Amino acid sequence: MDYLFTSSVAGALSLRRLTVSYDVGCQWFTNFWRRMPSLPAHLHLSFPMSAVTALVPKFHLQSHEEKCHSLFSFNFFKGVGRTEGEGVEHNWDGLNGHGPSTAEMLPGHRWETLDDCCGWINFRKTMGLGMCNMALPDAHVTDCHVTGNLLLKRLLVAIPQAIQTRNDIVMLTSNLKAENPEELMAMEQALEDWEADKTKPDPYRLPKSSKLAPYIH
Repeated sequence: MDYLFTSSVAGALSLRRLTVSYDVGCQWFTNFWRRMPSLPAHLHLSFPMSAVTALVPKFHLQSHEEKCHSLFSFNFFKGVGRTEGEGVEHNWDGLNGHGPSTAEMLPGHRWETLDDCCGWINFRKTMGLGMCNMALPDAHVTDCHVTGNLLLKRLLVAIPQAIQTRNDIVMLTSNLKAENPEELMAMEQALEDWEADKTKPDPYRLPKSSKLAPYIH
């Protein structure tokens, strides 16, 4: 993984921020900078350590230990919006149907076939982001990924939801400030401290109960 990752980004001379989505990013990236010197010199990254962050896709994160949930969550990282990080995994839905055919192929032929299939998926997604009226030759149904406006369709759904969410947060914060301003200030300070130093107590992590649950007859 180190070799693949550095081969992909080593050509970037200047980089302000790079967020990597990886199923086991919590394990892989922890000691990445210590391992990098063992790679070939042309793969050594020139940008600072603070410019690169590895997070875990949302679907995969739920199966990780609780200590990973906040540190590697897209939900609590600034600058990623509502990214889920599972974009690459979605391709399996389109590739599963090729399994029976590619299983009978030689390794080289299998590689080229799957590479061609992935190329078509990427092309279809890219063309579907904007205006495109390309029709499938063997289908008469409308495919939003091919006919275009995919980005517009998602924006029309996301913008009202973003406005509603912001209004809800403003209302909740106002009510908390009116009812218990000291507690709200303490919560905000704890969050600020944790974002600056991840060794501080995690405000998103629920404390363990010190009491045994009552036995119900």
